[in-house]
Amino acid sequence: MLEVAALRAEALQLRRLAEQQHQQAASASSRFRGELRTLRQSLRDEGILEDALEVEAEPEDPTKELQEALALSQGVSEELLSEAEALRRSLQEAEGALEEKRQSQQRSEDSFLECQEAAARLRGERDTARSELEELTTLASAFKGQAEGEICELRWLRLSVKLMRQEDADTLESLKESWSHGNRKWQASTRTLREKVNQRTAEVAKGDQAMHALEEKVASQGEQLQSFTAAALQELRQAQQTWEAQLQTERTLRQQVEAKLRDETAVPEALKPLEPVAPEAPEATGDMASSLEKERQEVRRLQSKLAEAEQTIGQLVVSNMPEPTKVAKPPQPDALRTALTGGEPRRRAS
Repeated sequence: MLEVAALRAEALQLRRLAEQQHQQAASASSRFRGELRTLRQSLRDEGILEDALEVEAEPEDPTKELQEALALSQGVSEELLSEAEALRRSLQEAEGALEEKRQSQQRSEDSFLECQEAAARLRGERDTARSELEELTTLASAFKGQAEGEICELRWLRLSVKLMRQEDADTLESLKESWSHGNRKWQASTRTLREKVNQRTAEVAKGDQAMHALEEKVASQGEQLQSFTAAALQELRQAQQTWEAQLQTERTLRQQVEAKLRDETAVPEALKPLEPVAPEAPEATGDMASSLEKERQEVRRLQSKLAEAEQTIGQLVVSNMPEPTKVAKPPQPDALRTALTGGEPRRRAS
């Protein structure tokens, strides 16, 4: 606020000074203009300017008087012209000073406007600070009330704690006998508890040993199951190879019989050799075809069984081992073979 007041006073002083300078310049210029007008009027009244013009218009006058008058008028005119030039220069200086005063006045007005803006800004900051101060005062009063309430509550809690401690001391004195009785009883029961703990420890050790034995048994049974599975897979592969070999043999025999039948049908009856015709040949051929078809069906069934068995064995190998209390006996090779072949004995090709 003090800075704003100082700036405002300085601006007012500058404005007064500018007004005074402007008034002085205006009075000086009006005075110079009045003097110039008076001088010109006096020259016109005396006829000096007109005589000078006449002399200039008639320079060839032979009379001596006219020449002297012309010389005198020329001197007077030169003096008047020099005075007019001096007056013109002083007028220009006065106008320059007036322009400088105007510029200084404009600068003073600009500075005054800046001072007004600064004062407005400072007034806004003052209002903001005042509002913040009011808010802080309100908050301080609220905090003061809250602190007073908390102090009252803390005093009440302190009194309550003090009373509770006193009551606890009285209660402790009254419960000392009960505590000593309970302590003696607990010491008496500690021995029994230690014996039970030692017994439980021995039982846990036995259980660990039994668990290790059971795990070893499960591992051995798993190895047996894997060996039985490998043997079953080997037998299945051997059976598949045998069936494939038999199927190839049957296919070769069938091709030979079909070729022979085609040759016999292609030769005319007259050119056939007189050989005894076995009446059982067509029947034997039909039996062979039916047996081949049955063998094919059997091979397809065995292949499907083999695929299912391999899938089951893979699942058994990948999956987790069964629980120790429910370990099943590994299937025997004959039982596994019977289950894989669907409960039917393997057929041998004749």
